[in-house]
Amino acid sequence: MIIKQTYFLILIILLGLSNMLPAQKIEYKKQMNLGVEQYKQKDYSKAADHFNKALHINPNDNPAEYNLANSLYKLEKWEDAQNKYKSIAGNQNINPLLRANAWYNYGNTLLSQNKLQESLEAYKQALKLNPQHEDARYNYLYALKKLQQQNQQ
Repeated sequence: MIIKQTYFLILIILLGLSNMLPAQKIEYKKQMNLGVEQYKQKDYSKAADHFNKALHINPNDNPAEYNLANSLYKLEKWEDAQNKYKSIAGNQNINPLLRANAWYNYGNTLLSQNKLQESLEAYKQALKLNPQHEDARYNYLYALKKLQQQNQQ
């Protein structure tokens, strides 16, 4: 009898978990959609909150982390944005184009803090992953020119 009760309890727990997963998916999609909507409306603080909630539901979700990093960037929270971008950029299991964009945006956070040499390295990484990334190429040349001017003074 105890064995049957144990199996029944395990079955109930498993059924409860399987019912939770679709609810989590719905909540995740809701948070992502709300985050995107707030981002489009330029309410970056609320967007970041929604992307954070999505990440709490699915901690390994790269789009949520990338969108959160973009929101933090817009809020000029450079260090927080840098950490997110660097986490994405350094993850070999992520799509190379997303990683290239993360390196590019990481470089932008460094450039906005006038960390020219570091930004150059980030743009190089972006271009290694996506040689057609014209924005990374443009910013690389811009940061290089700015560094050369700085060294001449």
